[in-house]
Amino acid sequence: MLSMSLADEERPLTLPERISRTILFTSKAVPLFASYKLLEESIKFQKTVLGREITEEAEQILWESIHDWGSDVISDAINELKGFYVKTGQIISTRVDIFPKQYISKLAMMQVKLVSILRYFIPPVTILSTVGCCRPTTSECGKGCHKARTCSRGRRYIGSV
Repeated sequence: MLSMSLADEERPLTLPERISRTILFTSKAVPLFASYKLLEESIKFQKTVLGREITEEAEQILWESIHDWGSDVISDAINELKGFYVKTGQIISTRVDIFPKQYISKLAMMQVKLVSILRYFIPPVTILSTVGCCRPTTSECGKGCHKARTCSRGRRYIGSV
């Protein structure tokens, strides 16, 4: 398992580290993709060569099973690797038109984790009052500004909305 300290997460990865991460992801993804292809060919073989009749329901159960397993594999790999892989997982979780529901639900948890992390770094704000334009020389002048205070530190600032 790859684990990094906070100091390690802030520095750029070295070439060997990037290669290692790519190999780790590939070692998990390739068997998954191969399993999908194997299932597809197995179903086709049973129908065409062996002449077996596989109902849509039975076929759906096979696909659901591989989706359950595959979504666990990919989710675990992404959570272990972090960084680029998490962003990719977040994007995948929004593509309900392409990916099975198992992947969407597992990877959607990365969206929830992102919101939790942002709450830690971005303090809540209380709007105190609306003031005139805070940037009179910019095109944002007509958008309005607010005096605000962060709840956690009590600092005041003026910002546009």
